[in-house]
Amino acid sequence: MAIAAVGTPKIIFLDEPTTGLDPKVRQQVWTLIEKLKKRKSVVLTTHSMEEADILSDRISILVKGKLKCIGSSMYLKDKYGSGYRIALNVVDGKSEEVMRYIRKLFPEAIQVDSNGGNLLVGVQQYQTLIEFVKMLESREANGLDEYSLKQSIKDWNVSHTTLEEVFMKVTKEQAE
Repeated sequence: MAIAAVGTPKIIFLDEPTTGLDPKVRQQVWTLIEKLKKRKSVVLTTHSMEEADILSDRISILVKGKLKCIGSSMYLKDKYGSGYRIALNVVDGKSEEVMRYIRKLFPEAIQVDSNGGNLLVGVQQYQTLIEFVKMLESREANGLDEYSLKQSIKDWNVSHTTLEEVFMKVTKEQAE
């Protein structure tokens, strides 16, 4: 990478620059790439969706050598992703009750995974998601269902669709 940056090239091509590196060195390389991006165009090929998500201004996904999509990380997640993920760690035996409540709020909710008291739920409705988070964070419950739900959830988090999910969806669609 150092040799590629010597001189004043306008474009630098990097092919899998962090493959096989430990996390600390990988972070250092990412910092260097961020600095290079300020002065040059950097074209980066990677199979690491985390790396693409962190470093890229625009991402393209190729399938069998053909361009299938291109855009910012958020654009691709919005267009090809499946919304948001709610990960819940629930009290033993309360998973079904929690899912019933979530389906009241989010009729389109998809239970992505369930094991060992952990639920992973996919939802689309952003505004309802905000209300759900506000309810979980509030100190009081406004009703019996809400109180029961809050008592049944030990921990939770919310995330957007990952770039890896987008990649899997785009490449699966093209393989079929």
